[in-house]
Amino acid sequence: MSENYFQENRKFLGLKGVIGRRDFIVNYFIIELIEVLLWSIPLGISVFFKPGFLSKLLNSALSIPANQPFVVVLGLAILGLLIVPLYFSSIVRRVRDILGEEDDNRVYLVSSVLSVICYIAYTPVGYLFLGKWLVIFVFLFMMCWEGKITSQKPKSDIIKFNWGAFWGTWIWGIVNKVPITLFAIPLVFTLGILPFMIICGLKGNEWAYNRKKEEDQIPENFHKKQAAEAAIFSIAAPFIIVGCMLFSFVVVTVGIAKYMKASPAFAKKFDTFITSNEEAIVESTFSKIELSKEENKFFVNPSVWDEESFFTRASTFKTAVNYVIIKENKESGENNSAVKESAAKDKFNKDKIRRYIEIANKTRIYSSFNNELLAQYHIERPQYEEILNNLKTSKDLKKLYKILESGYKFNNHPSLP
Repeated sequence: MSENYFQENRKFLGLKGVIGRRDFIVNYFIIELIEVLLWSIPLGISVFFKPGFLSKLLNSALSIPANQPFVVVLGLAILGLLIVPLYFSSIVRRVRDILGEEDDNRVYLVSSVLSVICYIAYTPVGYLFLGKWLVIFVFLFMMCWEGKITSQKPKSDIIKFNWGAFWGTWIWGIVNKVPITLFAIPLVFTLGILPFMIICGLKGNEWAYNRKKEEDQIPENFHKKQAAEAAIFSIAAPFIIVGCMLFSFVVVTVGIAKYMKASPAFAKKFDTFITSNEEAIVESTFSKIELSKEENKFFVNPSVWDEESFFTRASTFKTAVNYVIIKENKESGENNSAVKESAAKDKFNKDKIRRYIEIANKTRIYSSFNNELLAQYHIERPQYEEILNNLKTSKDLKKLYKILESGYKFNNHPSLP
């Protein structure tokens, strides 16, 4: 047996040595973070420059593998080719730790089989096996299996999950002089923040311990201070999360607003992006849409409709009406941002209200199963014209709102497939 064959190797990459359960799961979340960044950045670019792609993506999420858009299938396959080698690096060391025998042929055979199972998650076949759950199953299986080599290592008094680092991330990092946690600031704008928070929790004690003063390097003192910080950050967590979300929203909104003022071309392009994505979301909600001068038909799955509340049905109907308005604005060449700005300045925009009611009156939602009528809207002109003509205060607006809400007629017992 070679001297270094079973030497512990805690690095992110590497095929030599063994790796313990804790470091193995840390590597898993690092890979998850990398994966999120790899797919979210090109996805964001695709959605911005090709808004129709969002509709295809939303539809593909619920469709069978055979109906997946080719770009989605290809993208997942390429993503798997990039990610699975990273899995393989940790799996080899973990398998070697579990087997505890100097037999590279067996180690690489088992590791290859497990890596192939992980790659299946990135193929259309993976959808039949709950996709990403295949990877999670493999890693949970290997994390729960005690290693023959690392289990003999004395347990550390320091390495424990740090809830202060999990909730506080970069704020906790500043307090404990751990600069790596500052990566949480840009990650707040992505879905990668969650795996990074878990990494901070798993590695927090290890990062902070060696940076403490001598009196704080006594494990008992160290844990007392970390427990106090964990209590503070756990209580402050909701405020930190909401604050980060508001900060992200304000930064993005202000940045876009300023750039739109400086660049009319970008403002027009951004408005087109928003409008197109609104259309894409609506198109993914309904199985079919047919618009005409006489009637606007929207078709939905009756099984889904049957489970929805009155509020959700009304919201779905309003979405359909707004979709027609967006389409008509496009055809007439009317600027959507100008319409919104006009409506914001004049909350009693009577012409817009009349137009909305007229469109709603000829909008219908039908069953995609048997074309059964599921929803319609009807208000006679005299019902709302009197209030519209005398619309002056918010009290009048509430009266109008009650009348408008009374126009819905829903089929509460549709025929189901």
